[in-house]
Amino acid sequence: MQASGGSTDGGRQSAVTQGDVKRRQVLFRADASETMGAGHIMRCLTLADALAVEFIDCVFVCRSIPSSLARRIEASGHGVIVIQASFGVPDVLTEAIWSVEMQEEDARHCLDAVAGQVFDWVVVDHYGLDGNWQAVARSRIPRIMVIDDLANRVHDCDLLLDQNLGRKPFDYEGLVPPSARVLAGTEFALLRPQFAAARAARLSKRESLSFSRLLISLGGSDPQNLTGRLLSMLDEMQLPETLRITVVLGALARFADDVREAALKARRPTEVLVDVNDMAGLMAECDVAIGAAGTTAWERCCVGLPSIVLVVAENQRPGALALAEAGCALVAFPDTPTGLRVELDDAFRELLSGGREAISRNIENLGIDGFGAPRVAGALAQVEATMLVGRLRRVGEADLDLLLEWRNDDAIRMSMLTQDVIDPEDHQAWFDKAAMSADRRLLIFERGGEPSGFVNFRIDPANRTATWGFYKAPAAARGTGRLLGKAALDYAFGQLGLHKVWAEVLPSNEASNRMHVSLGFRQEGKLREAYKIGGSYIDVVYYGLLEQDWNDYVENEYKH
Repeated sequence: MQASGGSTDGGRQSAVTQGDVKRRQVLFRADASETMGAGHIMRCLTLADALAVEFIDCVFVCRSIPSSLARRIEASGHGVIVIQASFGVPDVLTEAIWSVEMQEEDARHCLDAVAGQVFDWVVVDHYGLDGNWQAVARSRIPRIMVIDDLANRVHDCDLLLDQNLGRKPFDYEGLVPPSARVLAGTEFALLRPQFAAARAARLSKRESLSFSRLLISLGGSDPQNLTGRLLSMLDEMQLPETLRITVVLGALARFADDVREAALKARRPTEVLVDVNDMAGLMAECDVAIGAAGTTAWERCCVGLPSIVLVVAENQRPGALALAEAGCALVAFPDTPTGLRVELDDAFRELLSGGREAISRNIENLGIDGFGAPRVAGALAQVEATMLVGRLRRVGEADLDLLLEWRNDDAIRMSMLTQDVIDPEDHQAWFDKAAMSADRRLLIFERGGEPSGFVNFRIDPANRTATWGFYKAPAAARGTGRLLGKAALDYAFGQLGLHKVWAEVLPSNEASNRMHVSLGFRQEGKLREAYKIGGSYIDVVYYGLLEQDWNDYVENEYKH
């Protein structure tokens, strides 16, 4: 572990090479403390390990990290840099969103700490940071990934991961750029490889297990010593006398001695383990768990372990309630007016009366298979390749003159249903109205940083459908239209969460007709003499593309 004081390599060569081939590098920005726990660091470490398999070097930059966690990162082969520059704010490590000034200063400190090194990505896992931090980081690092759970702030990123149950990409529409890819849901849960291996063995013998071993694991720090309270309550509860209890504490647990003392006095055999390496194997040996929300909840689901989830922070509530709604866990709130003891009594009563078997079946159907980290690592490579092709952004006032020039170009104008030359006043009025409309999305497609095309969606939110129109810039290179279309449809079925996109195309526009078919659209009909253009009535061809059609198209593209 190194403290930053300018350029440092975090324990690695500054220009990392393997033979004559320069190795790629990813920077991680996350913190850990007794208050916030170790979850952000641990899930970043899981992703870093998955990237290392692809021969990518990873460096962690932290403002706060316990030495035990830093050693664990280094033991995994990654670099660690601790920022020691004064921040001047006493509550800097709270998880509220930091002020703009704090974020920009932190970003500069991070960049100074890795001066002289070249990174391909920075991965940010921090509730205090948003697009203000990322804008500074982008001045030095071309690609940004965000790991989030809250969907409550704007990000300037190219890839975002939210691994929570029930989360959808459209939850982040308007919070990330139109070109950003959003990985949402538990199929992307960042779990260590050992959980995939333990899952198969666990599920194969699930029905034969009795209720003989209880696991208690409340995360890396447990600052309120809920573990000690639980042990006292369990002594008083009507549970099988043959029950054995295993307590797992994290490296940050400052009440470890108190918990050990409570375990010695416990009515049932109770062991206390600290910083367990094979957590998957331990979970697979237990029958029920009392555990925290967050990544550890997805770990338990992966190995099929029924659990009572204790919600100890407000940001854990949505994920815990989603698990309960899916029938995959029981939820208890330590500070509820009825008291934790009453909630635990109710939960164990349900588990012992058949609830455990039902939860086990629901967990298995949830399908958390333990391969989320490789999926995310693969997504980084896919996004990087896509960014080389082009990206979408929102249309702004500064784009209007260029858009008007494009729209009035003869070749573009003659492919439109309205072929009149547009004057600047009408163009401005169109933009002002569309920009204020909740059902419109106006986008510029860029290649190499240069505007190369335009996309327009008109959304029907009640039916999750949209009509679209587009054109490439008159001077754009051959093939730009198809690239624009693919980027726009990724956005439509991703962030917009659409069920269907449909289009109206003139029969004479052969290029557009061919492109729609090549992108998976199906011709759904033709309206005869639907528009009067140039004194004559013209037919219009209708094309439609369903979400599943697009998913099949994308999957087939990746295969080839």
